[in-house]
This record gives sequence, C-alpha cells and structure tokens, in this order.
Amino acid sequence: MNYALDLIVSNTPTTAMLWKDELKGLLLKVSSTLNDFKSISKKLSELIPSHSESHAQLYIAIEEVMDNWIKDRCREATRNSTGIGHLAISNSDLPSSISSWKFPRASGFFQPDPELLKGKTVHDLTDNELIEYAINTYDFDQLDSVLEKLQNELEGKSIKSAADSLGSVFGLINRRSSSPLKLKMQKGRYVAEMEYYHSYFRERINSVRSLIPSVCTLEQESGISGLHQCLVAVLNEEERHFGMSRGIEGNVPSRTKLNSGGTIEVTFYKDKLKMLIAPEFFEAMISFIKDNTTHTFAELEK
Repeated sequence: MNYALDLIVSNTPTTAMLWKDELKGLLLKVSSTLNDFKSISKKLSELIPSHSESHAQLYIAIEEVMDNWIKDRCREATRNSTGIGHLAISNSDLPSSISSWKFPRASGFFQPDPELLKGKTVHDLTDNELIEYAINTYDFDQLDSVLEKLQNELEGKSIKSAADSLGSVFGLINRRSSSPLKLKMQKGRYVAEMEYYHSYFRERINSVRSLIPSVCTLEQESGISGLHQCLVAVLNEEERHFGMSRGIEGNVPSRTKLNSGGTIEVTFYKDKLKMLIAPEFFEAMISFIKDNTTHTFAELEK
C-alpha cells in the first residue's frame, strides 16, 4: 500500500474547501476596508461638523458580499458549461438554503435577536466572529453539488425552452382548435407568420430581440441557419425606419420586403411578419420543436 500517495490524495482540497478559503479572504478584506473607512469618516466628522460619521455595519456588508459571491458562482458555472444553449444558471435556481445568506435576526421589533455564538447576538459579535459564523454556516458542499447538477441539465433545459418559445411564436403548440394545422406553401416555400402588432418601436424590437436567444439555440442544435439573420434584418429595418422618421413612432411601411433570396424572406404587415421559409430550414425547425417541446404539438396537414 502506498501510504504517501494516499496522504497526497486525502489532502487534496475540494472545490468547497477552496471556495470557503476564497470567501473568507474576501470577507477579511471587506472587514479591514470597512474599518479603515469608518476611521476616516470619524476623523472627517471631527474636522467637518457637517459630515456625519459612518455607522456602516459589517454584518450587513457580509450579507451583501456573500449574496454577490453566490451569484458569481452561478455565472461561473454557466460559463463553464460545455453544452449549447441560451439559458443561464442564477441563484434563483438554487435551493433557498444556499441561494442567499443572512445572519439570523429578530423577526419583529419586540422580539430579541437570537444568540449565535457564546450567548452573543449578531450585534455583539466581533468582526472575526461574524466572518467565522458566516463561512461556517453556509453549505459550500451543497452549492458545489447543486451547481454541478444544474450545469449538466443546462443544455437540455435550453433546448426545451427554445422549442417552447419558437412553438408558441409560430402557433405550433397549445392550439385551441382540435383540427389539424394546414401548412401553406408559396413559391416553393413554407409560410409562417409572427404576430407583430406592438404600437411602440421599443416594444416591437424587444419582441424580436427576446426571440433571438432561442433561435440561436435552434440553429446550434440543428445545424441550420437563416432565422437569426432574418430577425437581425428586421431589427435593422426598424432602426433605419425609426431614424428616418426622426424618432416619431410608426411602423415600417406595410409590405416592406427583406432578405430576398435568403433562407427566410420576410414581409412586414400591420399586425404580423410573414415569412417564406426554405423547406430544409422549416422541416428542421418543425422536427426540433416537435421533439423537444414540453407542450402539446399541433397536428400538421400539408
């Protein structure tokens, strides 16, 4: 048995251990900086009567720093995810016990603060005691485990989200009618329509922009391209028209055509965008939505 190797392996720090040390170092810096600030603030109040001495509380600063640190770990987990997709991990995806952190305090004005260490409340602990209490009560191991699980699920959730979003926009899911949806063809292309009736310029372009992340996931997963380019052309036309009208609200003129000869041709109407989609793109998009949506997919009829 190689005892030396066993010792090396057992002493290897886990991600949770590294995180704990990292956060402790950060909180110590916050404590030192806050004390320096309070000292300077006190001297200023002595020199300048109108300047109020700072009474910033370390425990409140610790709570804010820890919450931001947790959000940073979520963003880091998203960046480190190897899959495709437009979704991101956020602290709202975490169990409530680790999504944020707060010192236990009285829940009402007339209730005493709970004792945390050695009979002391949050208001009585020293700076070092506040930091030690914070890092020793937060579950770094659970955070590591949950983030790993969320990373592994991120691609699948992104694909399902994209399928639901595109299915809804093109009326392919959750239809009220029980009759089949008849597919229309024009000039050898499939016809698809997007509602586009917003009165204000910003609402119109935001409705298009909000769809782009789902489109990118579709095109990455399916190996097709064209819809993203089409939506960018729509946004550019809206911006161009808005500039020409000198900021006066108004729709792009009806029957304005874009992307002629492209994979997806688009025509503006008063209340919709009409798209003529090349068969290979349309069929790939239909397969993507049908295979991945979490809702009822429409029965199609050619």
